[in-house]
Amino acid sequence: SEASLGADGVLRVRDGSGALLFEHHGDRSVVHAPRGDLALRAEGRVTLDGQEGVEARSDGPIELASGASALRLDDDRASLVSPRLSAETEEATLRSKDASLVVGTLRTAVHRLRERVEHVDRRAGRVVEHAREIFREVEGLEQTKAGRLRLVAEKALYAIGGQTLLKAREDVKIKGEKVYLG
Repeated sequence: SEASLGADGVLRVRDGSGALLFEHHGDRSVVHAPRGDLALRAEGRVTLDGQEGVEARSDGPIELASGASALRLDDDRASLVSPRLSAETEEATLRSKDASLVVGTLRTAVHRLRERVEHVDRRAGRVVEHAREIFREVEGLEQTKAGRLRLVAEKALYAIGGQTLLKAREDVKIKGEKVYLG
């Protein structure tokens, strides 16, 4: 190995065959691995600290891994694998042309939810909703198509419309202590 200070003021370290291993130019130091891989190993912690940032670039994939968790950056994909994931932030934005979410169980706690959706297509085996009050406004038609339909009101049921039509293929029954028509 040989160290030399060139006329340009650059300190260079070369191996026995003359291959450059290290150079320092006043405000920048560069470690070279001319043949093969470069590995940094320590019995304790390894810290990368840059006053103006830390940058990692590669023509191949970049992977950060610890135990069962790994972050991998490829040319056209970033992937994160971990048994558990947690994130905390004041504000988050996700923009995607197409997104899929596959979850075993999803629990959400939201103070206020605002949605703007052009089209909703929901398919479910069963939907159960609990609310103190529900208000819905529809500009055009609202239609419910069901095998059976039951409306249950503890106190009163009001059906109000400019015109009201009850139509049945078979019997129509109205039960009550008093029935007022007209």
